[in-house]
Amino acid sequence: MKSRKGWLYVPGVLSAVCYGLNPGIGKLALLDFNPQTIVVLKVSLAILAIFLYMVITGKLELLRFKRKHFPLMVMTGAFLATLLIGFWEALNVMKITELMALYWCFPLIILAFDMVQDRRLYLKGALLIVVGSFGVYIASGGHLEKLLMIEPGFVWVMLAAFCTAVYYKMGEPLREYHPTTKVFWHFLIAVLLLLLVYRNFQADVFITTPLRGWLTLMLLVAIPQLGGYILLLISAKKIGAVATGALDFLEPVIAVILAVTLFGESLTWLQVAGWVLISVTLICISKLRRKFD
Repeated sequence: MKSRKGWLYVPGVLSAVCYGLNPGIGKLALLDFNPQTIVVLKVSLAILAIFLYMVITGKLELLRFKRKHFPLMVMTGAFLATLLIGFWEALNVMKITELMALYWCFPLIILAFDMVQDRRLYLKGALLIVVGSFGVYIASGGHLEKLLMIEPGFVWVMLAAFCTAVYYKMGEPLREYHPTTKVFWHFLIAVLLLLLVYRNFQADVFITTPLRGWLTLMLLVAIPQLGGYILLLISAKKIGAVATGALDFLEPVIAVILAVTLFGESLTWLQVAGWVLISVTLICISKLRRKFD
């Protein structure tokens, strides 16, 4: 019986692995595209894939949402656009190990938001935030001075982490919709906003980009974007959203292992200890959320 139950967690683990490959494949894609071009192209391809799936399966009704939720859809889509461009701009100039350590402070920010809403979380939540923040600090190499000196990479990644937390919290009223509904409209709004506001898209991308770049982009869409998302939905259906979320700690671990083994990034034992603290904190946050939800 236990072995059968263990198999139920496989989709969730594979989803975390797919998402964990995102920074590594992204580093390769950045050799041929700038950050905004990657975001716009990969998200546009995901939108197209979702729409074609809906047409083929006859589930276009899933793309409908209530008119009263339109402002919230736009606002959450704007935060998604900001977190995406922040993450990719940071990835363009930072090591994966540093970036992932700083970016994964977003669960701590979400926990801080939860503490404001639920006083029962105060004591344990505050302890986890302190421990997790210390883990983030030493796992990122302890370069707090870079953030204080407003270095672009560190500012971008902290902006991405904050916007990720706000995106998740602000989107809670939209839980009544199928995940695909939210993903489709958030992606569409994010792409439109990036094209209208950020305006750093490579105009000659379809002429000058070599085949290598397009193959990397397709991998980026197929594995982290669509593969991770589909496996995430399967996992949520089999073991529930909370249990699936408990496996999130695997994502940064996979990304860091890939950075060290394939990209030659180095980790000190102190940074390894920091990652252990981050992983333990994420697991504890998941258990705490499961207890009070």
